Order: sequence, then structure tokens, then C-alpha cells
Amino acid sequence: MAKIEYKLVATFRSKSCPGKQYEVKVNPNTGLVSCNCPSWIYSKERDCKHAKSVAQMYSLLLYKDLKKEVKTNE
Repeated sequence: MAKIEYKLVATFRSKSCPGKQYEVKVNPNTGLVSCNCPSWIYSKERDCKHAKSVAQMYSLLLYKDLKKEVKTNE
């Protein structure tokens, strides 16, 4: 079985635990997002504000890239 490779894309400082940082990673092949915060680890939905923030950032970047590509192809 192949190991799933995730790349670190963002870190967030914990507001409730000074000195603690959470890492958000993305699988570049699938776009799946992972976070090491308690909300992500213990939620059934595998969701947290850090992952949402990164997903939103990536969707905006993809949208901008798509808009640029459409303009150049016109």
C-alpha cells in the first residue's frame, strides 16, 4: 500500500494554548486537506476552521487562475 503524501501549506497559532501551532496539510494529488488540531481529529466530519480557511484560500486561488486562463484563451 502506497503512503499518502501530504504537503504542509499553512500553520495557525492556537488562541487557547499559547505556543501551540496547528498544521494544515494538503494531498497534492487529491486535494484532500488534513489538520492536527483537536477539532479535526475528534470531529466525525473531519472539519475545522483551519482546514476551511485553507480550502477557501485554495478555491480563491484556483478561481483567479481559471479567470486568467479564460481571458488568455479569448
